[in-house]
Amino acid sequence: MKQKLLIALLVAFAVSAQALKVGDKMPATDVKLKGEGGKEMTLAELAKGKRGTLVVITCNKCPYAVAWERRIVDIGNDWVQKEKNLAVVAINPNDPNQSPSDTLDKIVERSKKEFFKFPYVQDTTQKLTKAFGATKTPECFLFNNKGVLVYHGALDDNHKDEKKVTQRYLREALNAMRHGEEIKVTETKAMGCSIKFR
Repeated sequence: MKQKLLIALLVAFAVSAQALKVGDKMPATDVKLKGEGGKEMTLAELAKGKRGTLVVITCNKCPYAVAWERRIVDIGNDWVQKEKNLAVVAINPNDPNQSPSDTLDKIVERSKKEFFKFPYVQDTTQKLTKAFGATKTPECFLFNNKGVLVYHGALDDNHKDEKKVTQRYLREALNAMRHGEEIKVTETKAMGCSIKFR
């Protein structure tokens, strides 16, 4: 039992030790991600917004991801519009053998049901997720138009009740970036479920 706990802690430490920091360049842009019909694509192909790129590591079943999902979709759908010109990519990192709700078919089904206007893809190798140092679902990574990380963390400060949100971290970062202003809060603690690594 102690040995299993030690291994789990070492794995968690190894992942967190690689966590991206604000100012870091977007990594793993050549990692193959899978979309509808098994089509492969990379962040290099998807991250073509003139204003920058928002990557959200998320999944289908985590209560935090589900609670924030409508807000994630609303922000993504709003910001991919031509006048805002942000690339938005949702990435599911979970091992479907441990989390059957996160198979590619269910990812595609979810994106259609919730009207995603941006790609929702699967990190089948988990290489991108590890390169980002992501540990939770959901976890937001906002990059500017030079591919530099400018915000990392939670969507806002209340996953349970949108009406009780007092700090809209991601929206504030997006608006500041759009207007060429300083992003006041660049990092927050991502709240969510642990990623199901192989």
